[in-house]
Amino acid sequence: MANIFSKATDMYKLVNEANQMKNKLKEKIVSGYSKNEDVEVRLNGNFELENIEISEELLAPVKKTILEKAIEQAHKDAIAKLQKELQKDVNLDELRQKFGI
Repeated sequence: MANIFSKATDMYKLVNEANQMKNKLKEKIVSGYSKNEDVEVRLNGNFELENIEISEELLAPVKKTILEKAIEQAHKDAIAKLQKELQKDVNLDELRQKFGI
């Protein structure tokens, strides 16, 4: 019976640590830019969209396709940068120890 309580306590600690990590990741912000840097997309560490900045030049209706492509480029750039940034923060030895890998 004590083993069940021990496992429940371990699970509670793990969930608590996961929530703390999620909150910490939310504070990390990365910007991605389109090819011509006329669109900026900001993502937080949970890959949530924080903001989009668009150059006034791209807001003309005739530039709709260019704007869509620029947003896509900026989003891909932000994701790539965020993935690199998050890899720096990951301590594989610590994770292996926690999960017994």
